[in-house]
Amino acid sequence: MRSLCKVQAGVIYTEEEVEQCVCSVLANVESSLSNGSFTRGNPPEIKFWSAPLYDYKSLRQLSTSRNQFLNEKFSTTTALPAPTLPTLNVELDTGSLPTLEELKVFLKESRMAQDNWVPIKSTSARSILKAALIQRKIKSNVSLSDGDGENIEDITTSAGAPGRKIAGSMFASESSLEVRGGTDITLDALDAYLKYLEGTGKASWQELHDKVRFAETRDGASFRTLFGNAIQLGVISRRRAYQETIQYERDRNAGFLSPFGYSTPTVTSAVDAICSLEWYWLLALKSQVSIEGNYPLKFWRWKGYLIQYTSVGHEGPAVLLVHGFGASLQHFRDNISNIADEGHRVWAITLLGFGKSEKPNVDYSELLWSELLRDFIVDVVREPVHLVGNSIGGRTNLMAFKVAGTPPFALFEVKGRRHSQGILSY
Repeated sequence: MRSLCKVQAGVIYTEEEVEQCVCSVLANVESSLSNGSFTRGNPPEIKFWSAPLYDYKSLRQLSTSRNQFLNEKFSTTTALPAPTLPTLNVELDTGSLPTLEELKVFLKESRMAQDNWVPIKSTSARSILKAALIQRKIKSNVSLSDGDGENIEDITTSAGAPGRKIAGSMFASESSLEVRGGTDITLDALDAYLKYLEGTGKASWQELHDKVRFAETRDGASFRTLFGNAIQLGVISRRRAYQETIQYERDRNAGFLSPFGYSTPTVTSAVDAICSLEWYWLLALKSQVSIEGNYPLKFWRWKGYLIQYTSVGHEGPAVLLVHGFGASLQHFRDNISNIADEGHRVWAITLLGFGKSEKPNVDYSELLWSELLRDFIVDVVREPVHLVGNSIGGRTNLMAFKVAGTPPFALFEVKGRRHSQGILSY
């Protein structure tokens, strides 16, 4: 706040966001600004920076059906360069950067016993289950063989030749599969990616082509793996990536786009990933301006993916509802308010790949969903919670306990007309 008063800022720019916790922070900032005193009189105005791919008129009129949305055939907007802010000649005492040795001394002096604890989110579900399996075999005096636990073994691959240093590399390390750097580096990497089938003599492009083979774990999965972080961080917008891709496709086809599909698998992968990102982003934004139903729909970002959830109630024990296969949080539409009225804080989540949660090109499994549930409880619910699962949701809840390293306090089944439901205490 002091810095804002000192520089006499008139406008604060921030990226448009749908994550509930970030929206809360922005609301608190706006409230603080309105209560602050500024020599210019009015507080700074908050403006959101966004770069939509489609030229739509109103989020409220946006269809929630993907097929209907595609039939509308919205035109795409023209890519604009990122705004440049003028340099402010303000004398601010920024201090000096600490040296590496000073940081080491600080960490050593400030470290306490509890700092050695490992955050549960930093450990993968596979690693936790593998460690539990090994520990169980040790207690049972069973000799371990190379084949033990192969179903939960972490599969790691070297994404680059060992000991090979590439001049002008687009990656942070040899094992990294995410493009790093500024806009120019990312656009160069995108150019190399689109021309994957053409070959190249540039060492940095050859390195990226090698990474593509490791990133293509499923047909079309490589683009999201390589460029997902750059797009989410705003290094390049989805609109810029889309238009660069379409321009390359036009150049390959004498200025035309074929009605029968794209000419290379990399172009197909890029367009599908970008349009998917844009679609779920629009759904998330729509939920912030239009409440359809008896409870608000919110979004939480997990590992770069948008996850839909809702919460109802302000006091009482927390309850998390997890739907079954092929369903969504709407499965509990007749239960959410009733449970909340009985004195509970109710959460319901749509698992990755279902409903209006994002559907990335990844391998889906109960292990993936259980890790999602564990992180949702840690990040969003943030308190002990009763888990209620329908069908495969009950199985996922059980595995969430395993990957959290926490035994359930209670476990029983409730038989319904069509499904069995597991109720657990986390």
